[in-house]
Amino acid sequence: MLQVRYDINLAPEIKENKIDIIKNEPFTVWDADVINIQKQKYYLLVEKDTSFPILLTKLDTKLFNDVFANAIKSYDFILFKQQQKLVSVVKSKQMSFYDTKSQASLMLEKICKLIEDNQNEYLNLIDVVKDEKNMVDKLTVMSAAIFALDSQIGQNFISKMIDEVSTYFPIKPQKPNRRYKYVDLVPKFEDFSNFEKYENKPVKGNEKIVAKIKENNQKLIDQYAKYVPAGIGYLQPDQMLPDYLNHYLLRNKIHLVTNDLGEAISYLWIMISNNKLHPLEIEQITNTLKNFYVFLSRVGLIRKTDSKEIGMNIDWVTEEINSYSDQSLDEDLINDMIAAIEANPKKILKLEDLDLSPQDLSRILEGLRKDLESHDKKQKTRKKAIFENQTRNRATYEIRVKLKSFKPSTWRRFIISGNTSVKTLEVAMLDMFNADFGHMFDLLNKKTQERFENVESIAEAEDWDPATGIDYEKAKVSYFEKGDKLLLTYDYGDSWEFEVDIKNITTDQAAPKCPKILSGKSYGIIDDIGGVWSLQDYYDTPKDKVDPEMIDLLMGGEAINLDNFNKEELNQRMEQYKN
Repeated sequence: MLQVRYDINLAPEIKENKIDIIKNEPFTVWDADVINIQKQKYYLLVEKDTSFPILLTKLDTKLFNDVFANAIKSYDFILFKQQQKLVSVVKSKQMSFYDTKSQASLMLEKICKLIEDNQNEYLNLIDVVKDEKNMVDKLTVMSAAIFALDSQIGQNFISKMIDEVSTYFPIKPQKPNRRYKYVDLVPKFEDFSNFEKYENKPVKGNEKIVAKIKENNQKLIDQYAKYVPAGIGYLQPDQMLPDYLNHYLLRNKIHLVTNDLGEAISYLWIMISNNKLHPLEIEQITNTLKNFYVFLSRVGLIRKTDSKEIGMNIDWVTEEINSYSDQSLDEDLINDMIAAIEANPKKILKLEDLDLSPQDLSRILEGLRKDLESHDKKQKTRKKAIFENQTRNRATYEIRVKLKSFKPSTWRRFIISGNTSVKTLEVAMLDMFNADFGHMFDLLNKKTQERFENVESIAEAEDWDPATGIDYEKAKVSYFEKGDKLLLTYDYGDSWEFEVDIKNITTDQAAPKCPKILSGKSYGIIDDIGGVWSLQDYYDTPKDKVDPEMIDLLMGGEAINLDNFNKEELNQRMEQYKN
């Protein structure tokens, strides 16, 4: 239940849904006040524990739910599973009001004053959404822009959000059975289950227990250091891991390495975001974390599937953060840099002043040459091709997608806007079949032989043909015509194939904001099971004959019912793919 505390400023507006007692549950208690921005009235809500600010145009539960969900989905320092849990818990059917009979909370007052004292700067920040017709998107940006006015408030919010999410919505790993083949190392440290009763207790006041946990963490680090040879770089595992285990995880409350898999992601996010790190340093940090969690599976602290999931999430958050910095180097700037280099090739010789070895200099120049060739190819391809049909951008596409070579038939029929990128189309279709996105994928037009894929991956492939290879981010669904038959391929090892048919294109109704599944049958796929033939074997095998280790490794310990099709749950998932 959404509980809103208000004072005398809002008292005249509150007539219904009053309550006498506040239930202190996570993310449900908010302080509210009125604020004027450009002579327009807004309601500012600030969450009690994290100072999470939300701006609304009206005190409406649905509007609050939508803006909150939109904001949460933009926070890369929180795992997607945790985002889903948080949105689900906070989502309310009713907004209840509690009269504080006093002044507003200190943080609410501080944020109101911050906006009022920095109106010009704030208006410049939100200028990008002044003409935005989608009110939810507009309010989300306006709410997030508050942090840009005071970096300290923003940093405190992120720190508190991470603490609250880890405390109330942890992604708990499961401990594997030591008979599993991958558990092949004998622990040289005390079992962490001995400390679980202290999880989420404050560090202050529990110094003796914290000291024991730190000592045990160091034993874990020492064993890992012997398991992984020292690398080359500024930050060795025996330097970084104490910072992660003995400082970050024990900063406020007692958190163990087995407490929450999301902690590794938030730590990595903070390390990259708050420090000016060289790409090689970032790579070293990510590799250390991924290797460390593989090691944790080998000593029996977490499952192998947990370590794989952490690895994929680490790659994802690194890519997301890097994309922010990539955006600052726009196309014009890159073109100017390349033109300057081509016009003044002798200036490259100044690299010699950097005291590089001949081998390093050779690698840099060779990399630059490949980058220039790749860039030139991409530019020529972009200039020639337009991968959309503007008249169909507003159209509604009805599409049917079916898993090949599997019985019983597993399929989805859905509608999607023509203005959607082909990348989103591919990702949404895979999500409909419960893929976990740990592998590459592409979409092939059988008639034209055009292949829509990740240009960053294919640009490095020697066999990539610019005439048929298309960046899936630069193409839209409107590029396809009624009757087109496409082939979606996922995981080039297991080689999952999906037949995609463009059934119909209509303009007699507004296009959906996100993909919407109309009907379907069966569950989908199970990643890393070995492809469609192994999936068929699993389906045909009696339940009591299925290998329990496979269930534990690939399905999280609970057998998946391949006959299950949950349209409501899948459509809820589709909401993240809004245009």
